[in-house]
Amino acid sequence: CDLQLFILLPPIAMLYMKARVSDVANDQRKRRLAVFIGVIFMIAGSCASAIVSSLDDGWSTYYNDGELSGNYNKDYYALPWMRLPAYYLGVVFAIVWYEKETSMPDFRLGYRLRNFLLPLSLLMIFVSVYDGYWGMKQAPCYVYNSSGKDCGSELDPTSLALIAAFNRPLFVLGV
Repeated sequence: CDLQLFILLPPIAMLYMKARVSDVANDQRKRRLAVFIGVIFMIAGSCASAIVSSLDDGWSTYYNDGELSGNYNKDYYALPWMRLPAYYLGVVFAIVWYEKETSMPDFRLGYRLRNFLLPLSLLMIFVSVYDGYWGMKQAPCYVYNSSGKDCGSELDPTSLALIAAFNRPLFVLGV
């Protein structure tokens, strides 16, 4: 399934990098900005789709939520467009890095900004890896049961939808 996401990368890269001889610099910047915004919209659309689908179908990333975790594996993890944000955030960072290297090769982050970003990235990684702690306090539900008062994470559907949509992108942003 992930190959389907990879197949889209060469056309995106060609649209971004291709500059016709007749293009003026301003047209090239507009095209590159359009590709960049298009990739951002693809990421946002995938996250929004995950939230809406999770609220409609009932998903949970926590394995002790029984039927909800089965729905997550079947309806989220198996679909390539739901995993798009993690991959295409890498494309966004590649575009930003390319622009930085071509237009400002000597630019470096300041000392204070580096000291702010390092703990922030570690926090994002920590939250995305250990968010399961809050969902694993109760006994697990059986696969054919929905989570209830005696088992499962006991998180509301909105929290489960936000976790399903943003856990992986949060990890990628932290890295």
